[in-house]
Amino acid sequence: MTSFSLLLLPGMYLALGWRPALLAFVSIILVAMVALSVVLGHRIFYRLNRRNFFDGRELKRKRQQVEYLARHDQLTGLYNRGEFDNRLEEEFRRSERYDSPLSLLMIDLDHFKKINDTHGHSAGDDVLRTIGTILNREASESIRHSDVPGRYGGEEFCLLLPETRPDGARKVAQRVRERLK
Repeated sequence: MTSFSLLLLPGMYLALGWRPALLAFVSIILVAMVALSVVLGHRIFYRLNRRNFFDGRELKRKRQQVEYLARHDQLTGLYNRGEFDNRLEEEFRRSERYDSPLSLLMIDLDHFKKINDTHGHSAGDDVLRTIGTILNREASESIRHSDVPGRYGGEEFCLLLPETRPDGARKVAQRVRERLK
């Protein structure tokens, strides 16, 4: 826009002849319009970028939330079946590649339907949440971030134990069983 204004001034000078006052007035108007467009353009651009920045942050946060919900069971916070299967396959391949032990605990709650029928579904949900907390605690207390707890189905849970031989898995299973009583 500035280069257009600079080209416009000589053309106006030729068209108007030598009328310095009019030329000065028109020049001031053109410079003021250019300055105004620069200032307004900057403000609009700044506001749009600021809005896009915060919208982008919000979008990123929402995307992370959706990704979390897609991988985790909403009730227990454990990995859901799909994500647990992915992790199981990954650990199984690693176990085969390095010829290392891999153990898997399958946990099924006996008579869970009776809990729901007798005490209601909210009590059953509380039981499932408690199991999720216990399995998360077991995975974190064993100081092995590689252990993977997951909800496999309704009242079925899993605990994947990489680098764990059967005797170690048996000890973990006994600890979990004691905590579940």
